[in-house]
Amino acid sequence: MKQYLKYKLVTSSLVKNEITCLLISCTSWIIELVIYVFINILLPFQQYFWIRYFLEIIISLILSMSSPYIISGLQPHKPSFYRISEYIIENFSLNFFNRIKKIVVISLGSISLILLQFNQVDNFLISIYIIQYMVIFILIDQMQQNSAMARLISVYYNYPRVKLYVRKSQLQIQENHFPGHRRSISG
Repeated sequence: MKQYLKYKLVTSSLVKNEITCLLISCTSWIIELVIYVFINILLPFQQYFWIRYFLEIIISLILSMSSPYIISGLQPHKPSFYRISEYIIENFSLNFFNRIKKIVVISLGSISLILLQFNQVDNFLISIYIIQYMVIFILIDQMQQNSAMARLISVYYNYPRVKLYVRKSQLQIQENHFPGHRRSISG
């Protein structure tokens, strides 16, 4: 019975939808990464290091801000992603996991080797990329916090200030209205 419940939970449409959203987000991230890499390969400022450094930050910010547009561009393909998530759930096993793990590691390793052919990596370059990553992270985090703060302030100022008074005789609460609520509430 316990295995059956686990199977029903894992194969539920809610879990499949969540895996579909995760696949769409991962695909969006891969598309952003490919665009970022190709733009950086094509940047003409090889001898002007600091111009290239700040251009890469700007490009990264623009790509991360365009992420919702990329995800909405992938939404028409949601049925295909849903079929992939169904396939993953239905065929999941240890062998399947190991096969997917090998494919991902070999793909990422191959892509990394190809990308390393375009740059000579040394400690200075790694240090600069780490600093660049921290700057990009701080800027994106700050933008996200400011937008969340703006929404919170907007909700606070637009919240109705009228008090609502209900007589106890007019208040009726149905037992089924609150899920998980077993005791009856009398008015």
